[in-house]
Amino acid sequence: MRLAEVALELFTENGFEQTTAAQIAAAAHVTERTFFNHFETKLDALFLREDYLSFQSLRDKIAGTDSPITTLDDLLALAISWMTDELSATPEEHHRTGRLRHQIGQRSPTVLSMIRAAHEHLATALAHGLAEHHGRDAPTPVDETLGIVAGALIDHAYARWLAQDDLDAFGDLATEDVVALRSALR
Repeated sequence: MRLAEVALELFTENGFEQTTAAQIAAAAHVTERTFFNHFETKLDALFLREDYLSFQSLRDKIAGTDSPITTLDDLLALAISWMTDELSATPEEHHRTGRLRHQIGQRSPTVLSMIRAAHEHLATALAHGLAEHHGRDAPTPVDETLGIVAGALIDHAYARWLAQDDLDAFGDLATEDVVALRSALR
C-alpha cells in the first residue's frame, strides 16, 4: 500500500513522533481524510494488520499439525518452518521493512513498545496454538513458558537475519540459536 510505504519513508527520515498524518498524506498526494480512511493511527501505517494476522496462521499451523508436539524442539521446528515460509514469500520486502521498523524503534519509545508487543503476540500465538493442539481451551503455564522461549528464539534469529544480507538464512540462523541454547544448558 502506497500510504504505508510513504509513512515508512517519512518515519525513517524524520522520526515517528515528528511525522504527522497530514505530512504522510501530502507526500502520498492524498488528503488526510484518505489517510484516516485506511489507518486509525500512524502506528497502523507502520504495523499493518496483515502483520498480526500472520500470527493467527502460526497458531493455526501449530494447533492443526498432525505431528506430536511433546518437546520444545517440536514446537521450535514448527515455528521455524512457519517463519521461514512467512519470510520466503517476499524476503526483500520483509528484510527492508523489518530493518526500517527496528531503526525507527531505536529512536521512538512508541514504536519500540509496538515491536515489543509484536514479540508478545508471537509468544501468545505459540502458547495458544500449543494448547489447542493438545485439546485445551486455554494455555497452561507450561504452554505459556514454551511460547515465551520459542518466541524469544524466533525473535533472536529474526534480529540476526535483519542484521545480515543473506535473505535465505533465517532457518539456518534459527537452528544455530537452538543449538547454542542446548549447548549453554549442558
